[in-house]
Amino acid sequence: MRITDDWPYDVPVTEAEIDVFERWFGDVFDELLNPRKPDDSLHLLSQTDRKKT
Repeated sequence: MRITDDWPYDVPVTEAEIDVFERWFGDVFDELLNPRKPDDSLHLLSQTDRKKT
């Protein structure tokens, strides 16, 4: 079976499509691109964690 790619090199994307991605994945993108520091109120999980601080 032969498969051919007939998609253009640059695939056009509309503003509406970008808006959909931003609405659905905005929180994920924010977390990936701007990770927050751990909350100071979190408790250490083990003695090993205490040694790391």
